[in-house]
Amino acid sequence: MSYPNFLSSLNRENLDKISQKRSVSEARAENEITEISQNSASLPFKENGAIHLSPREQIVAQLVACGLPNKCIAKHLKISHWTVATYLRRIFQKLGVNSRSAMVAKLLAADLLPGKS
Repeated sequence: MSYPNFLSSLNRENLDKISQKRSVSEARAENEITEISQNSASLPFKENGAIHLSPREQIVAQLVACGLPNKCIAKHLKISHWTVATYLRRIFQKLGVNSRSAMVAKLLAADLLPGKS
């Protein structure tokens, strides 16, 4: 499909559907962030084994575990997506992992993600 054909295929109905999906995704992210922020005081990260994550790293790790991308996390935490990437690099280093999925798996195995089973 050539570029002009692609543009002509974008009608108002398709754009509305895309917009609605984005709104649902943003609402879900907002709810996750609110819930995580309210529960962050009782997280077991600092007392369980050798894993010591800062409060902000804990929140970022939980949002990643919920499936949110860096840009969405950044938008709702009001930080740069580069800052989110920096938090993730630090978390990866602390946990000895190289990917988001390995990070989540390790935190789940250590029972450090509240509400996840």
